[in-house]
Amino acid sequence: PLKGNAFCFLPLPSETGLPIHINGYFELSANRRDIWYGDDMTGDGKNKSEWNRLLLSDVISPLYVSLLLNCQKLIGPGAQYTELWPVNVNGDVWKLVRSGLYREGAKQPIIHSPLYGGKWISPNEAVVIEEIQDLKEGSGIQQPAIIDKQQESTSTLVKVLLGENINVALMPRSIIELLKKEDCNTTEATPSMVRMWFKKKENHPSLRDRKDALFVLKYCSEDLQDAQDLAALVGLPLLPLCNGGLGFIGAPSSEHLSSTQESNPRNYFVPSKLERELLSHAASFLVDIWTCNTDVNELLKNPVFLQNTNISKLDCR
Repeated sequence: PLKGNAFCFLPLPSETGLPIHINGYFELSANRRDIWYGDDMTGDGKNKSEWNRLLLSDVISPLYVSLLLNCQKLIGPGAQYTELWPVNVNGDVWKLVRSGLYREGAKQPIIHSPLYGGKWISPNEAVVIEEIQDLKEGSGIQQPAIIDKQQESTSTLVKVLLGENINVALMPRSIIELLKKEDCNTTEATPSMVRMWFKKKENHPSLRDRKDALFVLKYCSEDLQDAQDLAALVGLPLLPLCNGGLGFIGAPSSEHLSSTQESNPRNYFVPSKLERELLSHAASFLVDIWTCNTDVNELLKNPVFLQNTNISKLDCR
């Protein structure tokens, strides 16, 4: 990325940390090395500082947004475009530009989503997912196999949410954190957010693919560290059944009926292999614990999960 410099007609000696060059009619210090700025000034110094603040936040920041909008036509979405976003800056004075960009751009279509073949959306509309960066040669931070697994998981999550017609966008973690910090009202895709979405009483086209449905169930459980937290899965239509369909994960009592997707939610049972064969005619009541997703299989056999849902082991009672 470009190492941006500041100019007041001629270059100033320090780098801004921004990925662009900025030229402005700044008030400078006597030695022409610094832009006049500070919160503890009085008199003429305060006026100079206020001039620079307004120039940076009210003029340069909106122009920065315009730059991003125009670059969409020139370079399109991708890494080159993302590198134009400010992340690390040098000094408080340049934080004014960064904050102003995120503030001014919050309602502007400056983020690209692959939804409907690709469209530009505002940070307010976006549901962002962290873009997993490729392993840098010699970094030794993570093994390639781990990176590949993370990228596969991210790809599946994007596919699922696009199937739900959600404005998904892949962004680096550094930009996601700044979108949050600058109050851009951007939603991040998290297990909690995905749980809330799939508990909605509506059709979920992404669940037509059983493998994707298993992925969603696994993803929805990833932040549930304690076994007692597994009750948060109640309300999800993600229970794999032996007939190849999906059942509704309900509460163990009738208390949950008012908020279920089914007017008469069933009880489901975890069978042994022999019971599955003997009761093949009742496969729509039997939980499939032999899916292609081993993590889901372990979850479905967890005693605490069974205790907090409408699922139980099959017995003579």
